[in-house]
Amino acid sequence: MLATTEPTSDALLNERDKREIQKLLWAFKPIADLGPPTPLPYALAYLAVPLEEGRSVGEYARGFGVDRITMHRYLNGVADRAHSGAKGHGLVAFESTGAGLKSRVRLTEKGRALLPQILRGLKKRAPWLPLDRTDRSAAMSKEDIDTAWERAAWPGNKKNSDAWRRDKAGNLIRKGSYGSQGKYGWEIAHGRPVAKRQMRSRTQSPGSP
Repeated sequence: MLATTEPTSDALLNERDKREIQKLLWAFKPIADLGPPTPLPYALAYLAVPLEEGRSVGEYARGFGVDRITMHRYLNGVADRAHSGAKGHGLVAFESTGAGLKSRVRLTEKGRALLPQILRGLKKRAPWLPLDRTDRSAAMSKEDIDTAWERAAWPGNKKNSDAWRRDKAGNLIRKGSYGSQGKYGWEIAHGRPVAKRQMRSRTQSPGSP
């Protein structure tokens, strides 16, 4: 019996294929950054709505090849309230069209605002998995940096909030120091600013793998 080996990713994908997959990863990143993990069927359900906005749940279900109950669960997952009762992402809303008529699905303002971010991801040429932090910093566009900066906490102490903010841990960061190793340097993790010293303390802690 001949021994077989698993093909490597290099054998499976050429450079063009890799670039296309990288675009998909960048496109889905804004959805991943929304907060709690979003199952892929829920994300795809959201993306189906702007293609034919205002359709009924049953019509979207036929497009997906699933039953109406399953499609309703997918759409609920990206609406204000998920099927489980947990808070949803608020990307779509169900619009009643009158007594006895089927409700229609439309994007909310939040859902509309997310679309340009997804489309920008499809146009990115930066590598998805850079080799080091320097490359990761270079991969972020000015728009990515500005978006993350707006998610940081206000600095307090009457500091200029355009130049200074605090990360989630309360570390003071300076906008102009993005990507640097200085005292106020920072980078982006999960769509939010994280001070470089915070990242270093994580990697240097005794319990780190």
